[in-house]
Amino acid sequence: MAVLVIGVSTQIGLEIIRSLGKEGVEVYAAGPGKHQLGFYSKYTKKKFLLPFSPEERFIDELLQILKSNSEIKYLIAISERNLTVLNKYREELENYVRLLFPPQEILDYALDRRKTLEVAQKLGIPIPETVFLDRFEDIEKAKNLPFPVITKPAARDFKHPAQNELDFRIKYFDHYENLKEHIACFKDSGWFPMIQTCCHGEEVGFAIIMARGKPVTCFQYWNQHLSPVQGGVPILRESIPIDPEIKEYSITLLKGIGWEGVAEIDYIRDHRDGRYKLLEINGRFWGGTPLPSKAGLPFPWLLYRALAKGEDFYTEDYQVGIRCCLLGGEISRFLEILRSPSNTFGFSKIQATTEFLKLFLDPSTKFDIQDWRDFLPGLVDIGQMFKKLLTKR
Repeated sequence: MAVLVIGVSTQIGLEIIRSLGKEGVEVYAAGPGKHQLGFYSKYTKKKFLLPFSPEERFIDELLQILKSNSEIKYLIAISERNLTVLNKYREELENYVRLLFPPQEILDYALDRRKTLEVAQKLGIPIPETVFLDRFEDIEKAKNLPFPVITKPAARDFKHPAQNELDFRIKYFDHYENLKEHIACFKDSGWFPMIQTCCHGEEVGFAIIMARGKPVTCFQYWNQHLSPVQGGVPILRESIPIDPEIKEYSITLLKGIGWEGVAEIDYIRDHRDGRYKLLEINGRFWGGTPLPSKAGLPFPWLLYRALAKGEDFYTEDYQVGIRCCLLGGEISRFLEILRSPSNTFGFSKIQATTEFLKLFLDPSTKFDIQDWRDFLPGLVDIGQMFKKLLTKR
């Protein structure tokens, strides 16, 4: 029996391949280009070029792979866009393979933040003060929010043209008039970002696998570095003890929506009252997937045991204080700090340099991609980094 992993260009797909391969699972990898990171792993037994668009070609060629390789019994995908397309053809695909992710009606609770937060409120899970806009005039509701506020996408709707055309990165606003001016940019599309009070607190991630209505494993971490430095994606993360309150919130939420599979849930500690507030659900393997593996909880393997093999177990046995970083992201962050005026981010360039060098000297710090036991993807990643740096010059 083999598992097909779709989308192996990043550390996420690579970690899925490694986690399963180390346990003796036969892993096949598929992606749209010849230089997918996961193609270089020693644990990848077969590689397939699979275009992700147009949609019809994606599915047709995937079905051909499944028909020609009957040993493939399970399928894991990573990107939400791919998950959405695969769910559209779920009934046909399941004639050949078992999909190890939730159907669309469940996945939608992760893709649509309005649905996420509405369910959370019904279940008594705290959330930041939030306003959703159905029309521009709803902006008046935001007057009652405590400022500063942020705007971010209300949903990940890949069929809507605004998904690709509009800039939906997180933005910060100190005053209502500035916020209103920004929201006016979305009037023509009719597809508005959500508005949320900025909590200014510690952000933590809670990763969990649910199977048959129960948790299989739980893991908690916090984000130490982002790239870009402000409002970027997490690139350095550290495992921390599980907070019982966050654990209860997460299990209650996923039970409430009938979730089966892996999910990563983001929380922020509100500086005003000290309470953790729910931000969003990532209904897939997330950017920090390598961290729990380095700490002793290989999530892809545990998912396989729970859903493919049907094992009934629970574990949250992992090492606290393990850090894992995305090397390319750390280099980009370091260069951003060096190129910015001194103390732009509240610390000196000397502090940043010392911190950067410690990453390579601290034995508790691991790397998402670089691993001597499966060294080729790490070398390829470094080569791609140098190529990007030379291209930017």
